[in-house]
Amino acid sequence: MSERRAGLIVPLFACPSSSSWGIGELPDLAPMAAWLREGGMRAWQLLPMNEMAPGQQSPYSAISAMAIDPLFIHLPAVPEFVALGGEAALSPDERLALETVRHGRVIDHALARRLKRPWLRASFKRFIDAEWGHETERCAELQAFVRAQAWWVEDYSLFRALHIRQEKPWTSWSGDLQRREPSAISHVRRELEREILFFHYLQWIADGQWRAARSKAAAVKAIGDLPFMVDGDSADVWARSHQFQLDVSVGAAPDAFSSDGQDWGMPLYRWDVVAREGFEWLEKRARRCADLFDAFRIDHLVGFYRTYARPKNGAKPYFTPADERDQLTLGEALLKVFREPGAEIIAEDLGSVPDFVRASLVRQGVPGFRVFRWERHWHSVGQPFRADDELVGRSVGRREAQGRCCSLGRSRARAASRGSGPAARGAVRVGLRSGLTADSGCVRLARSHQRPLRRRRQQLGIPAPVAK
Repeated sequence: MSERRAGLIVPLFACPSSSSWGIGELPDLAPMAAWLREGGMRAWQLLPMNEMAPGQQSPYSAISAMAIDPLFIHLPAVPEFVALGGEAALSPDERLALETVRHGRVIDHALARRLKRPWLRASFKRFIDAEWGHETERCAELQAFVRAQAWWVEDYSLFRALHIRQEKPWTSWSGDLQRREPSAISHVRRELEREILFFHYLQWIADGQWRAARSKAAAVKAIGDLPFMVDGDSADVWARSHQFQLDVSVGAAPDAFSSDGQDWGMPLYRWDVVAREGFEWLEKRARRCADLFDAFRIDHLVGFYRTYARPKNGAKPYFTPADERDQLTLGEALLKVFREPGAEIIAEDLGSVPDFVRASLVRQGVPGFRVFRWERHWHSVGQPFRADDELVGRSVGRREAQGRCCSLGRSRARAASRGSGPAARGAVRVGLRSGLTADSGCVRLARSHQRPLRRRRQQLGIPAPVAK
């Protein structure tokens, strides 16, 4: 990553248009990207779009590392839904629910999903009746998609079909299905053929809508997010359960933010097995991210060097690998895996990160990440911002933050930042930079945003502008 660029970090679900069904949807990428580009921005970092586990609203605990959540499908753009009558065919109760999610003050994931689910089913039935088996163009397109994506979509679709029928986690299924014995898998594939095809159909629709939106939004680079892990009750863990330790969960070690650390409830990688099998799953995840995005962020980068493990039996937590040399070997091997597909990568190295990890990123030429307002000489007069000459991405806040605080560069940076237009006036810029000094500015605000900031400057700890 050798060029400087600026952009916005915002999840797709937070960008609904007036035609969306209560949540930002795949086609909404295009108008949002145009809005950003008008303000001179060239990057948009999204949260993961992976299908969330049932009852969850976090894409960092997904039911699949590969599948796009069908919740993001824009039904009015699905030909079969249009053929069924479109929104005019909704019942009075459904129209009321649609108005509710469209005008709600918050994103109601559950209601949006309940509203879409029956119409996705109805659209699939229409597809079966009108297209499937009739050698139509759409039938051929779905078949081509499944052939091209079989390396992940087959296991995913089978898992989803089984999960609906079983109505319980895969660890509670019969032993032959848990172990994926060939005879049992062949039997359920035949038995659930139509249901498996339904999940093929959803992913085909989502893929088509995403690629159509990306082609319209090409002027803005889409930056994805590769979560550290997926839910234990997921297609990926079921398909390769021998690569994970299910009686141990991963998390974060105690630090300044949490004296007890964090327990994320997701299974632990068996790094020896994963390495012996050539990091196959992680390579596939990187390939999928590179296929969908121009670049992607590696979540919890330090965990790919050393993973904090918490045994479920209450035993003492530990790091794996345990030795720093082995941690360095693992982390740098994984960086090569993540870079191999060709997309740019950004390492999320926030929190308590050993110095050798950040030194490793510099040697590998992989940009880390900094929250700009945290990077200051706190004990110096005026608390000036730090100036690093390493490859690094900077943001005014984390994805968990409310997004109401801002940072200013020095006067030279502000003088150079004279953006105008709706996007420049309404969004904070995030700079991804290489070798820039603090004077160059990393995170900047359009001038029209500087005046309202003055009344909050003392509250936010932002130094007064340097007078010329």
